[in-house]
Amino acid sequence: MSEKDPVSINDNESLLSYILEENEGLKITLEKKNIIGTAFILRKWVSKVANMSVKELLFEFEDPVFAFNIFTKKLGGVWCGGAATFYAMILRLFGIPAITYGYFYNSEKNLSHVTTLFCDISDKEMPIYLSDAYLNYHYVDSKTGRLITFYDLITRIRSGQYDTIRMEEWPVSRSFLSLQGTSPENEIAYSWCFPLDKPIQKEQSHSGLVEYKNVSPTFSRLLEGAWKDLLEKHRGTRPVEHFLFNMMLMNSYFESFSFTDPNVNLKFRELITKIRPDLPDSMNLKAERKFQNGEREEAKSIFLELIERWPTFSPAYNNLGVICWEARDIQQALNYFAKALELAPNDRVVVLNCVKVLMGLQRVEDAKKLYSDYLRENPPDVEISQVLGDFQMQQYISLEMSRDTLHIPIVSVRDLHKKLGFETPINYPKTSLEKPLNQWKMEIDDAPIFRYIYRN
Repeated sequence: MSEKDPVSINDNESLLSYILEENEGLKITLEKKNIIGTAFILRKWVSKVANMSVKELLFEFEDPVFAFNIFTKKLGGVWCGGAATFYAMILRLFGIPAITYGYFYNSEKNLSHVTTLFCDISDKEMPIYLSDAYLNYHYVDSKTGRLITFYDLITRIRSGQYDTIRMEEWPVSRSFLSLQGTSPENEIAYSWCFPLDKPIQKEQSHSGLVEYKNVSPTFSRLLEGAWKDLLEKHRGTRPVEHFLFNMMLMNSYFESFSFTDPNVNLKFRELITKIRPDLPDSMNLKAERKFQNGEREEAKSIFLELIERWPTFSPAYNNLGVICWEARDIQQALNYFAKALELAPNDRVVVLNCVKVLMGLQRVEDAKKLYSDYLRENPPDVEISQVLGDFQMQQYISLEMSRDTLHIPIVSVRDLHKKLGFETPINYPKTSLEKPLNQWKMEIDDAPIFRYIYRN
């Protein structure tokens, strides 16, 4: 990549193609469905591409394309949180579910770190691993060298098996960007990037920023530099690695996430529940399980506690709405769903539940408007589009019924089967299709249709 003519990417598809071209072996790991191998190749690429800085310098990003263009043009850099976010976005771009995970020591902001967790969906157990793009490391078993799952890592830390864990670090050189007039010696990032006895020189300036090339942050430099005084202050007599491992358990937080595969969602939620049962999502999952087991009142009481402690936690309002709906308290259900919708207007589950209640109250126009508003922001949602079409048909039938005349639209057998979701339409004998209705009797070919109606 030329400094004078940096690569410019316009969309996710172009970025994906560019990364495939830049990383030898990536196509092979993807073809073999080797999720771990793919994640590590992408981590190395992210570690090289993502410029560093003392903080999320000059920009925030919500998509990987924007961040990539900023990095290549040397217009800004990221701290550990930005690197973890960018890495998670790149993993998701390649179909690997990933979220960010952070931990810190009580209120000591500088004694903190953010990293990335990803799920190996090629494994039926769907294990979750920690993979850090900022310092380019992961954790392995100290004897076998095998990658340790995140839950196993936490379990070993809880039981004090520190000697069974080894950090495997692969430092990668990249650029460090600083503001003009700011001395890196006074920045916390200084000792992450450079040996303490090595003077650093300004190498190049871009858009008002100073660039220091080929920096390679390492964990040991962090411990001997930026964190040294803080560690001496807080760790007491514990070895450094014991203290840092336990930081993971003291105060940890996870990125909110929503994946297409509900099993992956559940896997991440279960992991978080095991590690931090005090978090709202963990409490919510516990209450949902009580609800599924028929413990309605216990579940309701947890949901009520959730909205009292975290008034903006939308899933709890949605779940209270479900409980009220099942209790036939339709108006209260609508109140809860409306609040959930206010907090999460693009949550399709909340939208579907709101519509169900509105239809129950015969407020068809309100239901249609809600679906239309949702589709305006989420056009690819085929299921919601279909439901909206059904609304329009229901309204048409309702109008005709009020005139004592019911018009049922003619639908071909092939179209009907397609609408019902059959992969291959059933080929009825011509004689069966021509038979008058008053002579019709169910035949073997009709069984799949009735089976579908019964199940749905």
